[in-house]
Amino acid sequence: MRILKVFIVAVTSLALFAGCKGPSVEKDEDSLTLSVEVLEFGNEKSSKEISLLANHDWSVSGELPKWLSINPLNGIGFYTKQSVTVSVVANDGEAREHVVTIMCGTASKTLLVKQEAVPAAPVAPKEEVLFKETFTESL
Repeated sequence: MRILKVFIVAVTSLALFAGCKGPSVEKDEDSLTLSVEVLEFGNEKSSKEISLLANHDWSVSGELPKWLSINPLNGIGFYTKQSVTVSVVANDGEAREHVVTIMCGTASKTLLVKQEAVPAAPVAPKEEVLFKETFTESL
């Protein structure tokens, strides 16, 4: 009888341990959100802030043109909004744009930065002749 009790306790213990799994640790899926997808600037030197929300480390991917800067270029994701400053220098030429790619693990978002051209100089109106060159009537 004693052997039967030990056997039942052993089988029950094995069943309990086999049914228990350790805590499930799943990696969060990479997540990245930007407050805007397009930033538009006039032709003057200027800066604008955007908000970024990431659950893992993030960074700006690739090179930026000389007329564009972003600060900071990377950060640590804590599921809290982070401010990122996007700046452009004055534009004395044609309109320009650049697509910025921001990566967070396998997630990515793009930000299109546009800057207007320098305004064109006004064109003087063309003068028109309002009288006929030769007169047929005599005075």
